[in-house]
Amino acid sequence: MKKTVLASFALLALLAGANSCSMEEPQAGSDSRIEFVIPEFEDDYVDTKVTTVVSGSSISSTWDAGDRIGVFPDMGGDQVSFTVSSGAGTGTCSFNGHGWALVSAAKYSAYYPFSKENYGDANAYKNVKLSYLGQSQTSKGTFSVGDFDFLACTKAEPSFDDPTAPGGKCTFNFKHLGGLVILDVTFPQAAFVSTLELECEEPLFPQAGFVDLSQDDPAFTATAMGNSLSLDLGGMSVSAGETIRFYMMSAPANLLSASSNPTVKATTSTGYEMAKQLSGKKNLKAGKSWSISTTLVASSTPVATLKATPAAFYPDFSANDITFRVKATEQYTITPGVDWLTFVSSTSIDANTTEYTYRTTINNTSTSRVGNISIDGATKHANVRVEQDGLILSVPMTGEGHTIYTTTGNYKYRYGPSIIMNDDGTIDAWFSSPGDLTNVPNRGMADVFTWRRTSNGGQTWTAEQIVLTGSAKPAADWWSVCDPGAAHFDGYYYMAYTSTTNTSSDGGLQGLENDCFIARGTSPSGPWEKWNGTGWGSNPQPIIEYTGPSGKWGIGEPSIVVKDNTIYLYYTYNDGDTPLTKVATADRTNPNWPGSLTFHGTAVDKHWLAATHDGLDSTQGLYTMYDSCDVKYVEDYDLFFAFHSSWRITSSSRLSVWTSVDGLTFEYLGSIQNKSLAQIPWGYDVDDPNLIPYIHNVGVSGDGLGHVNLSKTQYLSFGYSPIDATDRAHGQWSTYWCVLNYE
Repeated sequence: MKKTVLASFALLALLAGANSCSMEEPQAGSDSRIEFVIPEFEDDYVDTKVTTVVSGSSISSTWDAGDRIGVFPDMGGDQVSFTVSSGAGTGTCSFNGHGWALVSAAKYSAYYPFSKENYGDANAYKNVKLSYLGQSQTSKGTFSVGDFDFLACTKAEPSFDDPTAPGGKCTFNFKHLGGLVILDVTFPQAAFVSTLELECEEPLFPQAGFVDLSQDDPAFTATAMGNSLSLDLGGMSVSAGETIRFYMMSAPANLLSASSNPTVKATTSTGYEMAKQLSGKKNLKAGKSWSISTTLVASSTPVATLKATPAAFYPDFSANDITFRVKATEQYTITPGVDWLTFVSSTSIDANTTEYTYRTTINNTSTSRVGNISIDGATKHANVRVEQDGLILSVPMTGEGHTIYTTTGNYKYRYGPSIIMNDDGTIDAWFSSPGDLTNVPNRGMADVFTWRRTSNGGQTWTAEQIVLTGSAKPAADWWSVCDPGAAHFDGYYYMAYTSTTNTSSDGGLQGLENDCFIARGTSPSGPWEKWNGTGWGSNPQPIIEYTGPSGKWGIGEPSIVVKDNTIYLYYTYNDGDTPLTKVATADRTNPNWPGSLTFHGTAVDKHWLAATHDGLDSTQGLYTMYDSCDVKYVEDYDLFFAFHSSWRITSSSRLSVWTSVDGLTFEYLGSIQNKSLAQIPWGYDVDDPNLIPYIHNVGVSGDGLGHVNLSKTQYLSFGYSPIDATDRAHGQWSTYWCVLNYE
């Protein structure tokens, strides 16, 4: 590979003898000597009006061992090739003929880089094809422009008066067919950069063409033009304020005829642009180098912005430094919107993760502070993880909602919704609904699942249908099916649910020592096959069985997410006080996956939320008022989100939100509450007047895999006790439906 400017780039070199029509390497035997000489690029500041030009570095080109050059004789015959055998590392390489003899009556033309396409055509030497497309630089220390530094030499005559080369000597003094552009680019912010371009409004840059080696002074002739020179950087990581040198080759291009000055533009791997228009133009000539120094400017309107609002520090916060770990498809600059948060340092963890440390002036204070933190420059929001307690981010809910079911008395409800958004724009929703305790023999029917569909975002719905009930007594789920957890993948609807055999002596429902069950069907309304312990059919058996202390709530309230080939099954575990959300996983490719769950323990620790965030202890009644989680995977964030109500069915109820990178361990993000209706004003993190109080058992929209695509409107639904109710008897709940906006 020929080398230029402190860096290597590929050159393939060939040499031809007068009598050759073969692609074979020359054989041993000749004492001819052939030399190829590369000229240096010359700095060219003549006729330039560009004030950003800086002094160019000394440019030199050298050969590498293995480089090949193509040679044509003028007496007819095909090209031949020789591999450089000596002179590697210098600007002159040589090759001893080894069986090839120079002919005194012949003249020779040579070009670089060699191409096999020039075989088989008697006139190929008049049309050696060249292209400047596909240039790349993937390292800050290696510059690979050699494949595009096209060289040519014509009418070289051999001589036979050198005693060191009895078989004759021929020297090819190459000329560069294009010019070298050197760009010293300073970046305004950290990013992963995919391309760098020098562009004009008009198509002034030759993209492809040819050279005619029959000419006395060979030159590039363009056959295709474009608006820019482009360099593929392969997602190169750059830091804010960092200056990097780039190299590009260009065919001669007279940019003085452009209607405006050229622009240097960098595009990140997520489509964000940084650019700067130069202050002048240039006539870029062959064999010359053009040095440009410029500082790019970030777009005034970022592609996307993540705003963490608010950042609140609570009384137990005692550290000066806060660490943010940002994981996304490119690096970011974090800009605090408050005067009490200042940048300290940043550390690159890996190609996708940078850790930023900020210092706060808040220390051992009991006063909360609220402000904005923006992370700019990406099409995807970053995952901001706070390594110390206290910083609360928000996912505020927006848009007025409406009631889709109105209670008419005790044990009249539709709660715990599970919501699937379909590709055709319709939405399916399943609810826990009261069953018929008196008119269905051999079934408890304390709860059944009803199903409805909407085609206009929840404004109107189809008629309600009962679609899943408990099996006939004495089946393990005979008393009820409760808390739907729906999914749809690989041809089946899956419906996980809670049920219990723990009833009182008179047959009444205790609702304790619950287990988790699952059924599947090919339609959202059934019929259903229930998991029987080894397969699908009748005789339902739990997929997760409660084995904790007797008289406790147990296991249930499931939620399903599928990511790649892993099924994540989330479920409530409550053996005494504040319920936990635990997680188990299974292999999606196994049709009997419920029988091979792997258990990972606690995913959402609501003990921590009660004690640390809300300042409660286990002696307080509200310690138990933290509800079940509905979990979704948000594709735009590459994050799992868990939603649940806190302080359920009280005037201080709120929507609590957690996030996770791996789906196994979640970190608290924040809570949303209607401040004007709350009785504990210090407990909320985000004030949203659209969130009514007295809520419980929330359901969040997603597709059949439990994925959220933020290009589509998303929804939140929950049961609630009417605000103006005078009797808040258990089971007297309406159902609310509203837009959920992730910000």
